[in-house]
Amino acid sequence: MKHPRTHRWYRPPDRSARDRPDEALLDVDFPPGAAPPADRIDAAVADALAGWPIIRLRLGGELRRKIAFGRNPGPRIHGIIANAVDGALCTCGERCVRRSCPSHQLLGRHEVGPGSGIGDPWAPLALRVSMAAHGKTLQGDTTRIELVLAGPAAHGADRIVAALGNDRDGDVDWKTIQYIQASETDEPRWRSAKKVPATDMLLPLDRVAEPRLRSSRLTWAFRSPTPLNRLGERGRPHAAFPVVLDRAGRGLATWMHRTGHRGPRLPAQDLLRAARSVEVAADHTRVVELETRRVGGVAEGPESVGSLLGNVTWKGDFGAFARLLRAVHYVGMGPARAHGFGEVELS
Repeated sequence: MKHPRTHRWYRPPDRSARDRPDEALLDVDFPPGAAPPADRIDAAVADALAGWPIIRLRLGGELRRKIAFGRNPGPRIHGIIANAVDGALCTCGERCVRRSCPSHQLLGRHEVGPGSGIGDPWAPLALRVSMAAHGKTLQGDTTRIELVLAGPAAHGADRIVAALGNDRDGDVDWKTIQYIQASETDEPRWRSAKKVPATDMLLPLDRVAEPRLRSSRLTWAFRSPTPLNRLGERGRPHAAFPVVLDRAGRGLATWMHRTGHRGPRLPAQDLLRAARSVEVAADHTRVVELETRRVGGVAEGPESVGSLLGNVTWKGDFGAFARLLRAVHYVGMGPARAHGFGEVELS
C-alpha cells in the first residue's frame, strides 16, 4: 500500500497563501470579560454533546481492480461507498436528492453512479483517508479507511454496514468492518460491526475519556488539508490556538445542527475567552489551498480556500477544552469531511 507524500502531493498552486507573505493573518474577535472556571466550561460542552448520535467505523478491503486514486483518495472513496449504498437503497435517478430516499437520508445529497465523488460538504458522514491507498493502485492491493457517521447516518449505520458488506460488484471488497467502542472508564476498542444494531455502536462523545491530554502541552496534527477560512473570508490561515479552536467549534456546531441535533449550544464565547492564554510551542504546519467546490463554494466565489496541513504543539492549560478537542479528534473539523478533508488527530 502506498502512503501519501504530502510535501509533493499537496503542493499549492501559484495562488497559494504561502506565496503571499504580506497577507494579514486570520484572526478571531475575543468577547469581553473573563473566562468562567474550566470545569464550568467543560460541563457546558458535555451538555451540548450529550445525545448527539455518532458512530466511527474502520473499514479494510482489497481492490477488485486497479484504481487511480489521485493525490486525494477521498472523492473516489466517497463514490465507492455511495455506489454500494445507492445500489442497495437509492430510489432516485442521476442525483440522490429526495429526502424520502433512504440513501439520501444516510449520505446526504450526492451524484449517483461512477462519478459520485462529489456530495454535500456537510453530509452526515466524514471520511478519514490518511491510511488509505493513494495514487495508482493495482488489483489485489489493500486499503483502509475510517468512516464517521452522524445523525441520520448513525441511526442507519447497520444499513450502511450491510450495503458495504454485500457489495459484490464494487471497486473494493470490504473484508473487515469494525466500530469503535469507548466509555469513561474503558480504553477504545474496535469490534466487528456486522449484524450489530446501530444503537449498540453509538459513541458517547460527552463521556469519552481517550485520548488523554497532558496537563500543559498538546500536539494537534492536521492529517489532511483542513479548511480554516470561511467562504469569502480573507486572511492567511495559521495554527494559533484561538483560531483553530474557533474554527473547530464552529464546524462542530454546524455539523451538529445540520445532522438534526437540537441540544444546548456549545459555549463558544467562554471557550474563546479561555483560549487567550494558550500559546504556540512549535508550529510545523503549512498552507495549502482547496478548490471551493470541494467545501461548498459557489461559482461566483473565490477559486480556492486556505487550509492547513502538518503538526502544531501548544502549551497552556487545556482543562476547559479537553472534551471539545476529543470530540473533534473523533469526528474531524470543517466542511468537506465527506471528501476526506479535515482529518485531525490529538496527542
